[in-house]
Amino acid sequence: MPICSIFRARAPRSKAHAPSKCLYFLGAICFLICGAEEGQAQHPPCFDANVVTHHYNQQRTGATLNETSLNQTLVSSPRFGKVAEFPVRGRIYAQPLFFSSLFSDPPRCVLIVATAENLVYAFDVINGFGKLIWTYDAGSQNVATAARVYLDADGTKHSQDITPTIGIIGTPVIDLPHFTMYFVAMTEEPGDVFEHTLHAIDIRTGTLRKKTSIVGNIRGGGQFHSHRENQRAALALVDDRVYIPWASFADIPPTDGLVMSYMVVDSTKPLQKVAQFQVASFDPLFGKRHKGGGIWQSGGGPAVDEKEFLYVVTGNGDSDNAHAGQDFDSSTVKLDTGLHVIDYYTPSYQNVLNANDLDLSVAGPMIPENRFDADGHLVKLLLHGSKAGFVYVLNRDNLGKFHEHENNIIQQLQVFPPADDLPHQMEPTHIHATPIFWKGPDGPRVYVASDYNLGVRAFQFDHEKLAPSPVATNFFPRAPISQMSLSSHGDERGTGVLWFISSPTGTVASYPGVLYAFNAETLDMLYSSETNPFDRLGDYARFNAPIVVAGLVYVPTFSNKLVVYGPCPGGDPVQCRLRCITPGCAGL
Repeated sequence: MPICSIFRARAPRSKAHAPSKCLYFLGAICFLICGAEEGQAQHPPCFDANVVTHHYNQQRTGATLNETSLNQTLVSSPRFGKVAEFPVRGRIYAQPLFFSSLFSDPPRCVLIVATAENLVYAFDVINGFGKLIWTYDAGSQNVATAARVYLDADGTKHSQDITPTIGIIGTPVIDLPHFTMYFVAMTEEPGDVFEHTLHAIDIRTGTLRKKTSIVGNIRGGGQFHSHRENQRAALALVDDRVYIPWASFADIPPTDGLVMSYMVVDSTKPLQKVAQFQVASFDPLFGKRHKGGGIWQSGGGPAVDEKEFLYVVTGNGDSDNAHAGQDFDSSTVKLDTGLHVIDYYTPSYQNVLNANDLDLSVAGPMIPENRFDADGHLVKLLLHGSKAGFVYVLNRDNLGKFHEHENNIIQQLQVFPPADDLPHQMEPTHIHATPIFWKGPDGPRVYVASDYNLGVRAFQFDHEKLAPSPVATNFFPRAPISQMSLSSHGDERGTGVLWFISSPTGTVASYPGVLYAFNAETLDMLYSSETNPFDRLGDYARFNAPIVVAGLVYVPTFSNKLVVYGPCPGGDPVQCRLRCITPGCAGL
């Protein structure tokens, strides 16, 4: 067998014998040396990038730092625009993922898209741009429907935040050494029998490796209830365990904030449930079980630090200050891999948050680089936003716990001004987007965006805190920003671009979406998909973000398609206005 064929052989199943980094390196060298003699294309830039989890990495920084093609000059030029549309069936709530494989024949760069119809698509982006490689059906014939899910026990209909179908909603996670992707699909049978199923599929072929129904007991009484549990937040993968957060559908009771862990399919206990964290617990004094505290994070995933501790942010529940440290609704929680609580922060005004639906879980946690305080001590940081317009800066070694008359945290920064009407949830101030961290040419920055009226702002650090005044801002009237992403070539000036999708006319379903690109240094607008009618995006995919890989921007929509933006074919501005928008577009 030729040596190159050996490196492209099928990867072993056993994690103990997974392809190592060394093997990947040797495979890449082999491909570069042998590609020409075997008639294959030279090393494409997409082989240098993989997006296997939400917000690019386990720290959820939202930044990809190896982008060598797109820069501020190119994105602001007539050469940049829509270059393709990949058709799918269903709305795209889950962030797209991307992987490259030197082991396949031919080597491939693959975009994976999961939809709310319980369908997963794999598109080839180098061997026939946009060619469909495979489709996996996780239950499209019996996908759960919003009309039934958002109906409570007495027949009252609630606002349908996810509609019309509720299939694959949370962003999957990829175990790249084993070429396996994990995700949760929701289905329903007649008689309002709902089920969530964890799937593990081979990302090279789209074939099922194993699946299991999600079940479990609730501490304090009851069973896991699929009808009331929303798998909205992104999954996480740490060592040999997959972590699955749970929230509610429109706070319809009974519901429990949970994180479950399952063994990976290549372990000795494939897809066995091994641990569960429950936000709220049983109150023995009053003989009732507290509920709520959903972990949805606007689609963001648990953040994972270098010591493999997980961090989640919880929503409002029916507990109160008296149970802080036992219940963890409206809190930030640090968990070990066994899902034991290691530390937590509960604000002193938890009762106000719970009573007014001002949960913290609207923005996922993010781990920036460590900072030194004014005395030279290293501080390990964690950041997240909130409905009340605050950004919380926490010390991962001491989150702050609960103190009745003070908040023992590093910083609580009012990024967006408060509204006066608590029953309306301070809507102008909502921070749904997971903050983004970029160590740019002017120093480390954090980007924060408002879900309603107040645009995006960039803050620099003052030691371990954020400086109170932003260094750059941009304002959008009635334009929600749900999630963002940033691309750059390291910290090189002129390469940082901040991307997000928004809607000038609304926030939920069936509103036109717009792709925006901003200079990450100044927050000046570089590009809008509304500038050229040909570039229009489609319906706005709320709580979702573009991903940038190898000079192309992949943008989810609610219009049964994923749209691709990038340099015009051949770099010709005329061709940019006439460019093909179907899979197989010439010139890419």
